[in-house]
Amino acid sequence: MTTPKPSSKNPTTTPTTTTTTTIWSTKLKSKCAILTLNASRESLQTISKWMIFHRKHSKSFVSSLLHLILTEKKLVERKMLYMTILHEVLLSHSALEQQEGGCGGGEGFGTSELKWEKMTEFRNAIGDVVTDVMEHLGECFAKEKEEKKDQMVQKIKSMMDSWEKVNAFGGPSIVEGGRRALERGLQSVQQQQEEQEMANVVVEKEDAMEVAGKAEEKKDTTAAAATTPPSKDDAPKSPTEEETNTEKKDDKPKQETIAPTATDSDEKASETEVTETIKEESKEEKKTEEERTSTSSKQEAEEEEQEFDFDAEGIPYAKVETKEFQKPCKSIASIQITRDFLNDATLNLSTLLSKLPPDLEQICNTYKEDEHNNKPLPEFDNDILDLNIEESMNNVKQYRDIVLQQKVARHTCFALLVKSQCQFGSQTSAKTYYEMKELLDKLQRRKVLVEDAMELEGFDMDGIGKEDDGGGEKESVLEWFDGGGEKEEGGRCVKRIKTG
Repeated sequence: MTTPKPSSKNPTTTPTTTTTTTIWSTKLKSKCAILTLNASRESLQTISKWMIFHRKHSKSFVSSLLHLILTEKKLVERKMLYMTILHEVLLSHSALEQQEGGCGGGEGFGTSELKWEKMTEFRNAIGDVVTDVMEHLGECFAKEKEEKKDQMVQKIKSMMDSWEKVNAFGGPSIVEGGRRALERGLQSVQQQQEEQEMANVVVEKEDAMEVAGKAEEKKDTTAAAATTPPSKDDAPKSPTEEETNTEKKDDKPKQETIAPTATDSDEKASETEVTETIKEESKEEKKTEEERTSTSSKQEAEEEEQEFDFDAEGIPYAKVETKEFQKPCKSIASIQITRDFLNDATLNLSTLLSKLPPDLEQICNTYKEDEHNNKPLPEFDNDILDLNIEESMNNVKQYRDIVLQQKVARHTCFALLVKSQCQFGSQTSAKTYYEMKELLDKLQRRKVLVEDAMELEGFDMDGIGKEDDGGGEKESVLEWFDGGGEKEEGGRCVKRIKTG
């Protein structure tokens, strides 16, 4: 009896694959969960590099981000964060990324072309969901305010232009499909809004006509009751007489009070009123927008550069070497990325702690003292229950140290700027430049005189002095140079600075 060979399609392998996929999806979602709305580009690139390094799970990553984009209901800005992560992945190792100075993720790929080819499967997985994502984003953008909508649409279109430029999907069809899907999403919501507005206008017209009809009917009824004298018919009647009168009334032609219906002229008048109302509202909106524009322009005018007289403020001038600026500037730049990461973690911690009830300590003390208290405990988010207090406090302390370190470095830079009165040798260099130019002009004139004298002496000057003409290049003009050097003794130093 032969033992059957195990089938290659063994169903027992499915749970393992599903579990692995779930693990990587959970990891990605946990990384995305700590992102804030103002997360830096470095934070987003860190996640995209991590995805690129584990690119064999690309389908799981794409499905997770698609789920996050489609299920985010409150803030469209978070959808844009997830979309930016996909954008960074699509441009990874491309020529455009190298031009922009970006750094790709994944180690040991080899040459740039090989890195780009190894990302093909990842890009194709993203291409499969581009149409659905773009249509969904179009619907979300259409519900936002006009200015915000235009900014986000422009950002998405810029992303798609970059994808097309680097040929991210091996052809233009997917990008074109994404553009059409985006427009389709924008127009669908706009069409629904227009239909809803038309329906509201129709309902308002019908309500107005109904109210007018009822008022007219009530008026006619009141007038008829006032002019008709009481008759014998108003006396109480027996049931038999009432039935007889009812039959007689049925035999007579019925006379009903018909409410006046709206004629074409009435409908035109109401449409005119609606149009005028819309025009008035649009005028008011334009007026409000103009007021906002004027206010913002005034604020911008107030924030324009203003002159600052160092001498009038009693600030002495001292020469500062360039090397003195290098140390604080290097300190600020070297720890900025670490600060961005810790800033996201600190903001996330603050958000989690804000969800705790204010009387949490009192509740815990009550349960601690009364062991027989059977009241249910308040429900807490799993992220709060899984919070590592020690690690979180270390992150906050490290973040505080970095902020203080950068504060000291910035204070040093500011002190050096004030000490040097914002003068770094540009005026002196420009003065030297023009002095050299004058010397060159004098030498050129002297050269012409010498050549003329040599020709008079009988020397053949053909070909001499032609190779150093300078090629007729136009010399630069330093428009900002006022003709003086750096601050001299007894002189005044006035700088233009932004005070806004």
